[in-house]
Amino acid sequence: MPQTVWNIETAVWAQIDGAQDVTAIIGKGSNSRAFPEVRFDGAARPCIIYELSASNPYQTLTGSPTLIQSRVSIHCLGDTKLQAVNLARKVQDAFQDWSGSWYDGAVLKFTVTGGRASVITTDYLPPTDGATYGCFISTVEVSCFHTN
Repeated sequence: MPQTVWNIETAVWAQIDGAQDVTAIIGKGSNSRAFPEVRFDGAARPCIIYELSASNPYQTLTGSPTLIQSRVSIHCLGDTKLQAVNLARKVQDAFQDWSGSWYDGAVLKFTVTGGRASVITTDYLPPTDGATYGCFISTVEVSCFHTN
């Protein structure tokens, strides 16, 4: 994902791409199988799909909010339940107590000040055509505070 515009989705991708336990499973950089919103057609599993679920600015009495709370869903797809759950556990570890700042040279682009990964939920998606195998999905919910 290009990092010319920083937002919460870009920060999530950077955290995924920097987590060695996760990239050992899904690849890294331009070879990564981490996708925003939808999986690319034909992309192998295991892979990750991440999406912004909710984002709310904290209201302040002084005017514009400086802190935003967001919730991101990170869906870990696998051919087996074990594959999906193992990837989700690695993702959960990568986002537990998540914080960081990203710079472009000396210019601060984005800051995450506190993140928590919640309980993993698992589901099964049956095949659409009946001729192939479905996939297992384990989802990690990440709540975080960030600047915009």
